[in-house]
Amino acid sequence: VVEDIVLWAERHGSELTLITPDPLTEAKLRQLVERLGELAISSYSLNDFQQALAGLENRERETVGLGVVRSLDFAKQIMVIETPVSEGDIASVQVGRHKLPPA
Repeated sequence: VVEDIVLWAERHGSELTLITPDPLTEAKLRQLVERLGELAISSYSLNDFQQALAGLENRERETVGLGVVRSLDFAKQIMVIETPVSEGDIASVQVGRHKLPPA
């Protein structure tokens, strides 16, 4: 059952975004598509976020810097980002698709 392994889910119109601890198998994705037919499903695992570059925005939605995602805890709703930007200057985080290579 996919619901047992979903860490986070968000629906935006006809798109459902899921985050799971590990990548979903093709069989699990097919089950979801059959169950939720009308929704387009985007699936990500925790690893997709580790070392990802993130744009940091202020309240005016201006980019004030970049950071690197170091960890995520969906239960506590905590994201740790390494950046020189002061925490008080950050209003939102836009996680990108590009990742830093392992050190």
